[in-house]
Amino acid sequence: MTERFSYLYDMNGDLEVFDKRDICRFRFTYDGNHRLLAKEKFEKKKQIDMFDGPLTFCKGTYYEYDTIGRLVSVFEKDQQGELSEIKQVSYFIDGSSRTIEKDFFGKTKYTWNNVTNDKPVRQVILDRADPKKPVVVHASMLYDEHGNIVFKKSKRAEYILSTKSNEWNVKRSEVENTYEYVYDREGNWIQREDFIDGHARFITQRVIEYW
Repeated sequence: MTERFSYLYDMNGDLEVFDKRDICRFRFTYDGNHRLLAKEKFEKKKQIDMFDGPLTFCKGTYYEYDTIGRLVSVFEKDQQGELSEIKQVSYFIDGSSRTIEKDFFGKTKYTWNNVTNDKPVRQVILDRADPKKPVVVHASMLYDEHGNIVFKKSKRAEYILSTKSNEWNVKRSEVENTYEYVYDREGNWIQREDFIDGHARFITQRVIEYW
């Protein structure tokens, strides 16, 4: 099967439409400073292994910025146009930031970014999807000089409500992930080996072509 793609740019050189011709279309909207304001996805109706019919709105992502151009809010809307997820960013005097993401299904993620390369150095995830088994995950990350993650330590606490005593029991676990890379002459990684608690688990290879 061959996929067909087309790209349409506006008069300012910004990508306006990305069309996966047989499946869906993405439409982009920008402000006067080339900042992305909206990314909307439209799907085609599937009929007997073929995509046909009019485009229908699937979901949208909308962006807001502060007075100096920093991203402060991201809103997700579903097929009915209802708000399904929100992300808010707050900035500190030293330039670091904290992001709060809520998905309205009981999960909230707090992410702290460092000053130099805007990579998250700490995350706290609160998952309340199951009120009787809320989960809290604390994670700390380190990166190499290329900006790729080389270490992640996660501490997980699962709180289980006892139906007999009506008290909370805590199940704790801890995992360390390390990553080793092989880079090409351009500084892009072409192989990554993943370790879990010191044991090799996965090897990912990729081919990058330069033109």
